Order: sequence, then C-alpha cells, then structure tokens
Amino acid sequence: MGATLGAWAELCLQAVAAAGEAVARLGEAAGRRVVAAHAEAYRADDPETIGVDAAAEGAILEVVRRAGVNATVLSEEAGEVRVPRAGQPVFIVVDPFDGSALYRHGIRAFWYSAVGILAADGRPLAAACLDLIHGTVEVAGEGKGFTGRLEGTTLRDPVLLRPSGVTALAGARLEVYLMKPAFLRAALDRAGPLLKAAGFVLPNGGPPGFADVAAGRVDLYVGLQQGPTEIFSALALAEAAGATVTDLTGRPLRFVPDMAATGDILCAATAALHREALQALRANRR
Repeated sequence: MGATLGAWAELCLQAVAAAGEAVARLGEAAGRRVVAAHAEAYRADDPETIGVDAAAEGAILEVVRRAGVNATVLSEEAGEVRVPRAGQPVFIVVDPFDGSALYRHGIRAFWYSAVGILAADGRPLAAACLDLIHGTVEVAGEGKGFTGRLEGTTLRDPVLLRPSGVTALAGARLEVYLMKPAFLRAALDRAGPLLKAAGFVLPNGGPPGFADVAAGRVDLYVGLQQGPTEIFSALALAEAAGATVTDLTGRPLRFVPDMAATGDILCAATAALHREALQALRANRR
C-alpha cells in the first residue's frame, strides 16, 4: 500500500500503528493516570495529559525520529517539536489519542489516533486515522485514499475512500461533537439548523469526523473551535475522497502552525450538500 499512496502515507500508517501498539500494551489504570499538564494552555476543557496520551504520542514521535525526515511536529500533548534533518521540510500534525475523556471514564468508544503530513506551504500530503478499538484505518496520500484493517503497518482489504453522495440536508447523517457541555451548547447555538434537519447525529468530531465523511459513514461533519491537531491530522482524508471542506463561512481552511489557533469546519460529502448546509448556517446568523 505504501507503493500506491506514497512514502508520506506509509509514514502516517507506521506512526498510527505504533500508537495503537503502545495503547494496547498499556494497562488502563496506568493509562488513566495524570502524568503532566499540556505543554500549551490552549485546551481549558482538557488541561491534563494522561498516561494513554503520553504513550501514544511517545510512540509516534519515535517513529518520526527514526524516519529521518526534516519535520516540525505539532502534537496534542507536547506542542511543537522540531526534528531537524536534511531534505524537504514538512509539518507533521498529530492527535495521538483522540477520546481521552471517554478513556478516563472507562468507556470503550471513539478512541482514535491520527497523523497528518503537510508541505511547508501547508498543503496536505498524507494522513491516517486509526480506530484504536476496532483496528480499522483510513489513509490517504498522493490524492487518493483507502479504508481497511491495519495489521502491523499493512493495510488489509483496502476499499477506496468514497463519500456517500448525499446532496440534501434533510435526513442527512450529521457528525458534531456533543459530549462536553460547552460543546453541546455551542452546537445548539451555532449549528442548530443542521441538528434540526439531520436524520441521525453522531456526537463525535475531531480527526474521525473527516474520516467518517471520507468513508461514507456520515454525510456531514461540523467542527467547532477545533485546534490544528484536530483538523490537519486528518484533513487529507476528506480531500483525497473528494469531499467539500471549508470553514463555516465557506472559506478554504488555512493551516497556521500555532497550537493556540482554532477554527471551524464544514465537511460535506458533496458540493450540493455543502451549499445547503452553508445556507442554513448563514440564515441562522441573521
């Protein structure tokens, strides 16, 4: 699969595979233990690093260092980490363990690891998002992507990423994060028309939001006040699948290598669905 999607996608697969192995080795008691505060005070709702975050991130950083790439890493826990080498400079954006709030409570749901690689100009080159519970992964590189099972670092039974093709907002499957009160209130206020129109709501977000649209599991993903590790660790998946992605005003997403930066996302399976969702959001702001 590395030969098909390129070396950057292969590196993404190696990184999320290492994170998955680290999480699997870790006992849940050790995984829930608080080990540090975040390096950057950009997440007031989640200020602590727990063992599972640190284990996944450490495994990914070790893969990056061994790869010998000239990288600036932006990672959820460590912040910005420089790995200077010769060669093409890239950004590697990491959400090492998405779902740590659920992990803290012993809830085995929505645990992911995501790694994205961007060119120096911010253009997404590759990404992978691994479901740490089920072992399925979405991966993209060189303008195309697949979903399948990850065995070691090998993608098994690959299926081409393909969004759903849904064009109408009414009855659409919507993904928007609702599991913390502040995010629930924000979603009701800012994405209320989409919630009212949806036929099904998946209350998650972050990197798997892009993966879910790309693989056709949901039709529309709305992300509110997302940091760079929650966006650019998986944006390449949606782009490779042909989904339409902008902010909530219809502007293209712009990569800013700043851990304190936040942005909103509207990711739709089709351009028609994206247009209708944008219209509903604009009407809501009047």
